[in-house]
This record gives sequence, C-alpha cells and structure tokens, in this order.
Amino acid sequence: MKKTVFILMLMLAVAMAANAQTRDCRQIVLPHVGFNQSHLNMMSEEKLQWHCTYSEQSFFETDALPAGAVVYDISVLVDLRTGDNVSSSFVVNLTTLSYYAYNFGDFQGLNGDMTIYFRTPSSRHAYLGVYSAQEAFERTERALSH
Repeated sequence: MKKTVFILMLMLAVAMAANAQTRDCRQIVLPHVGFNQSHLNMMSEEKLQWHCTYSEQSFFETDALPAGAVVYDISVLVDLRTGDNVSSSFVVNLTTLSYYAYNFGDFQGLNGDMTIYFRTPSSRHAYLGVYSAQEAFERTERALSH
C-alpha cells in the first residue's frame, strides 16, 4: 500500500513538473508589456514570474456554473494585439492562455468581486472561469509564497 501511494505521488509530481515546464512565461507576459520584447527583456525574473503566475491563477475550466453566475460568450473578448474579437471556436489551453492578451480586465471591472464565466463550446470544458482581480491577486500571492 505504501509503495502504491509513493508511486502515485511520484507520478503526480512528475506531471506537475512537466506542466510547469511547458508554460512559456515570456510568451504569457509579453502582451503585458505591449508585445515589446525589449521591455520584457528588462523585466526582472521575479516580476516575470509574478505576472506569469497571476495569469495562470486567473483561470480555471468547468462544466458547471454556480447559481447566479455571470456568463459571456467567449466571442465578446477582444484580442488586444489585433483588436479583433475572439472566435466563437476558441479552444482554451490553460498552459498558454495569457490574461494579458485579451480584455479580461474589462469584464472583471464590470463585475467587481465576482468570478465570471465565458462559454467555450469548442473547448474540452463548457466554460472558462475568470476569478475577480482581487481573487487572482490573492491566489497568486499564495502560490508564490510556497
């Protein structure tokens, strides 16, 4: 029994490490500096990690909504690089999704301290959840304090 638990824990640790390695923080944070590579290069590693973690901690996927949830179609989001609305066939990939690449902040501002949801019919899960800015900040601080 102990051996089985150890093996499962080891497999979980390896999977988590592989996920962390596949996250490209420079690409995730690049929109935060207006897609300016030189500004990104001047950013400290600590600040880069904070912004990358904030982006990661802002999102989750789900198939169920809580009562009273605020829900938008994913196509109302705007890609800040192109100025175009996101396609309704947008596929969520939490490993590469950048909080800074889209106008999530506009929707957070409209809804205060509520978690908001976006319908993602082409994704593995029905909804992309976006925590309030305050919740994302607190989650980021907790994640980085470990």
